[in-house]
Amino acid sequence: MQVLKYVFTLILIIICIVVVFFVGLRFARDEKDTKSWLDNYFGQGTYKMEQDPEKKDRWVVMLKEYPKIHFHCNVFHDWIALGSPIVQTDFKEVFYKNAIKEFNEGHDIGSDEISFFRQGGLTYSAEIKSIEDLKEHYDNGVAFIEFARKEYPILLDKSLLYLTLHIKVNTIQTKSEFDKWISTRITTVNKDGRSIKSYEEVYNELKAEYDSIYKNGEE
Repeated sequence: MQVLKYVFTLILIIICIVVVFFVGLRFARDEKDTKSWLDNYFGQGTYKMEQDPEKKDRWVVMLKEYPKIHFHCNVFHDWIALGSPIVQTDFKEVFYKNAIKEFNEGHDIGSDEISFFRQGGLTYSAEIKSIEDLKEHYDNGVAFIEFARKEYPILLDKSLLYLTLHIKVNTIQTKSEFDKWISTRITTVNKDGRSIKSYEEVYNELKAEYDSIYKNGEE
């Protein structure tokens, strides 16, 4: 029995050593994959990274051009699909939210709201009584884009500076409150790069959607 006890203990020690070895190996590989992604996306020497003290399998990253902003990276392993590891980051969310916070501190947009949704990106939401009241909210949306271009040019460099104008027209009679919302993206990409749609273009797009909803509500 004593021999079996020693054998069992030895096996447990070996298993622990193997587990620690592979965990360390995976950590080293994850760190290498993260650095490789950051080098490719932002460029070598443009950032600093360190292990997150709160989550050991995650890294805190700071771009040298934006020293006050920190975001995170981690490596996702899909063990079921056995696919290649994927580097995940909250870079976009962190920079969007910083831009929104700073813009709101210096601009009065009333009850309007600029929000970030992981699936839908940046959205400027407002409620109006008539489609003819659109101009003020369009101007506020454009002001945010211009602010972000100036203060956070990396969002433009990475083709992330999109903004959707999401408008609720309270005078539309519909069965659902959800159906009162009309929306269009006020930034566009053409052969010359990214540009902001004119007010006339945005108005015509939303007016067409408004007329369609209004007509259906009348039927």
